[in-house]
Amino acid sequence: MRTTGLDPNWYQGPISDMPLTPNHDRQILCLDVKGTQVVTGSADHGLRVYNTNTGKQTRSLYAKQYGHSEWVTTCAFLKDGRVLSGGMDKLLCLWDARAVKCVNLTGHNGSISKVKVDDNNVAVTAAYDSSLLVWNLDTRECCQGLFNGHKDAVMDFEWANSLVISGSRDGTLVIWDINTGQPIQILPQMHQGPVAKIAFYSDGMAKNVFVSAGMKDGCVSVCDMRTQQVIKKEKIHGGAINMLDTSLSSFIVTGSADKTVKKIDVMNGFKVVGPPMTTTDAVFCGRVIQNSNLVLTGCGDGNILAFDIDTSKCLYGYGADQMGAVHCMAPTEDYQALITGGDSGQGLKIIFSGF
Repeated sequence: MRTTGLDPNWYQGPISDMPLTPNHDRQILCLDVKGTQVVTGSADHGLRVYNTNTGKQTRSLYAKQYGHSEWVTTCAFLKDGRVLSGGMDKLLCLWDARAVKCVNLTGHNGSISKVKVDDNNVAVTAAYDSSLLVWNLDTRECCQGLFNGHKDAVMDFEWANSLVISGSRDGTLVIWDINTGQPIQILPQMHQGPVAKIAFYSDGMAKNVFVSAGMKDGCVSVCDMRTQQVIKKEKIHGGAINMLDTSLSSFIVTGSADKTVKKIDVMNGFKVVGPPMTTTDAVFCGRVIQNSNLVLTGCGDGNILAFDIDTSKCLYGYGADQMGAVHCMAPTEDYQALITGGDSGQGLKIIFSGF
């Protein structure tokens, strides 16, 4: 099933591309898209904001007095154009919407692994210090700490309303109520080794679950949101699972360093179904395109591969990075293009419509 409103070129292949200039000096590790802007964070310690229509830089978020002194690992736009970034230097930087200046939010004592921001300018951040923090970005204050759940670095989390699910390096999952700051449930040793990815799945009716994927064990676990009980746990990959997403066609989609993409059928006992989708190299990132049955994967050889989730067929490939892996991707808000970043430090706008 193809979704109305998505340009057919998403299923056939891009019509053009546009480099984001100037490029970073080292690899791009994270990006976020808001309106006609994209922000990229890099191992060169800086962030760059580009206009997605022109591909030209509008701001470089790095200055002698402001910014990160280590790799930028995560970034997110606020609705007013400000940017929140986190780095290996333990810093959270809240960047002004126009000027090249930031306020440092202090509270973490380890490398920042992830930040997420909602439309009310509330943020949740996670770090290698085994904690998560909740911030009011308008007052720049930490309003809640999530401390008593993990004993190791927090690798990933997902957040919906007052609920946060986090996973740590020792394989533990914690379900949090961010209003109280207390864990609702601690699920130890859900994975042998680090938790790589976490995702929510809801069919809008009876099935409401969260899914976690392992970095070393190749396992996927599924837990019921209501009972907090494990429904399914299975090893499905022979390598790290670096991509985890959900589709409207009742599939959970995974991509791995073992060069395969697989689909888990929610309506069929969470079984892996269909032939694996084979990629040209290890999967580093991926994305199910919203309201479609299309998944795009970013690979270690710089290729973007597109698959039809329902048929498992590879629709096309496209070279997105000339020096190595594709680390991150996101569609533009109008779904006319895909923005990618990788080892070359060259951000790319891959264009599917609008010409």
